[in-house]
Amino acid sequence: MAHAQTAYTQERPPSGRITDFEPGIAAALAAGTKAAEPYPDLIADGDLVVYKTTFSAVLSSDLPGHLRDRGTDTVVVGGLTTPICVQTTVDALSMTGFKVIVLADACASQAIGELSAEQAHAAAIQRMAYLFAAVEDTGDFVARVRARQPAG
Repeated sequence: MAHAQTAYTQERPPSGRITDFEPGIAAALAAGTKAAEPYPDLIADGDLVVYKTTFSAVLSSDLPGHLRDRGTDTVVVGGLTTPICVQTTVDALSMTGFKVIVLADACASQAIGELSAEQAHAAAIQRMAYLFAAVEDTGDFVARVRARQPAG
């Protein structure tokens, strides 16, 4: 399991233009703050954790290298927010040679402009499904994986 997490430090400050839109983001998501901590029991021993400094976990971390070192060719993605962090990460994973599966019901969005949260999520899912990723629901994905496992 791999986790991409935003946690800023002096050595790893926000990158890109996020501070133009959210000037207090570096303090809000500083390493060691409650907002930058993962949910309890989310990360297990042996899980890969990478820290990102911009929306895409690919463009602002060493995620692709770690995945390749582990022999990964397919990445299953869920997260927040669908049309921003998830979509930019999925796009970059796809364009760097990984097969990508997005779990549509394991992602969510906020409202964007005139789009409701649901509309923004749906538009992003449709766009990723067009050229960048296979899209599935979690239940169908889990059932498919279990069906491939040997009995016993």
